[in-house]
Amino acid sequence: MLGAGATHYNLMIYGGSFWLVRLPLGWLLGHHIWQSASGIFAAMLVSQCLQTCIMLHVVLRCNWARFAMRRQRQ
Repeated sequence: MLGAGATHYNLMIYGGSFWLVRLPLGWLLGHHIWQSASGIFAAMLVSQCLQTCIMLHVVLRCNWARFAMRRQRQ
């Protein structure tokens, strides 16, 4: 996806899952529920699994032809 010119997808997916899932879930699991580093590592795992699922969905469902490099006439 990086080479296809769709870098904004990566930015939104990785940034969103980090700020909206990993940090709040890490705080909740690590400080309140499990009260150990295991909660933080579990939050990282959940966040990365979510990132992978969303990226796979975007790769399989988006129209990648519009991001392809087109040959220009000289």
